[in-house]
Amino acid sequence: MLVNRRQAISKIAAVSAGLGVAVVAAGIGGYLAGTQTAPARTVEKTVTTSTALPTTYVTTAASAVKPIEVWWVTEFFPEEQLAFMEIANDFTKETGIPVHVTFYDFQAAEAKLFTAIKTGQVPDMSNDIGTAIGTRLAWEGALLDVSDVIEDLKKTGDLIPVAPENCYIVDGVSKKRSYFQFPQALQPFVNTYWADVLEKYTGVSKPPEDWNDWWGIFKKAQDNGAMKDLGMYAFGFCLYSAGGDSEDAFSETMFAYGGKPLTEDGKVNYKDPAFKKAVTETLEFIVDLYKGGYIPPRSDSLG
Repeated sequence: MLVNRRQAISKIAAVSAGLGVAVVAAGIGGYLAGTQTAPARTVEKTVTTSTALPTTYVTTAASAVKPIEVWWVTEFFPEEQLAFMEIANDFTKETGIPVHVTFYDFQAAEAKLFTAIKTGQVPDMSNDIGTAIGTRLAWEGALLDVSDVIEDLKKTGDLIPVAPENCYIVDGVSKKRSYFQFPQALQPFVNTYWADVLEKYTGVSKPPEDWNDWWGIFKKAQDNGAMKDLGMYAFGFCLYSAGGDSEDAFSETMFAYGGKPLTEDGKVNYKDPAFKKAVTETLEFIVDLYKGGYIPPRSDSLG
């Protein structure tokens, strides 16, 4: 995970300006990034926020140099946009290079980027929030190799060891595996529970570490009627096929069962008996919970 985002963005901007798309992994919006009143906002799809953006942005008046073009996917919090604009402002103050930032939502950004690589009207930098846009763009041969940026960040200690692994992907045109992204954030998946509820209705104060025992205590809380009294179900898995939450739940459970969908050289691992077994056990685990009534009945629907 990046510790010094400004340093990383400065480096990636230096190597990518005017050359192609460089995709990162986190959350930004649409203005000329300085110190004057913001121009009219340009957004592909309106992003509803409860907090107005500040009135200071990097402007083209800061320099005659061509602005660095950034398309950024924003999530649910206006603070993400504010934080990035602070980075953009700092970058311009230090370098004199303006930054033009446009914020998009998930769907708009995806469509915009894949259209851009066909027309050649690409930004210098964009981002990827768990939807594998970067991996797909790399396969299309649309991304720059940013290995030098990654190596610099490794030397300065700005990356945790696992972070670069998520960026070591394949250019499908050149058939080259390299760093075509740099990591801005990693998203952990956690199991959330209420300690007081757990202890009150199961008698467990310290959750067990064994897989079956861990899940079993939640089933116990529902079986003894406690969760019905609370209007709760033991599990909150999403089961519909289209959506990041359900995909994440499946993937993380599959990894827990030892499933590795790709080989070390990046090929689909479908022939591996251990992988087939992990997929089967994952499906059985989730489906059995659903059939057993431990997951809400509407979890299999987007409606």
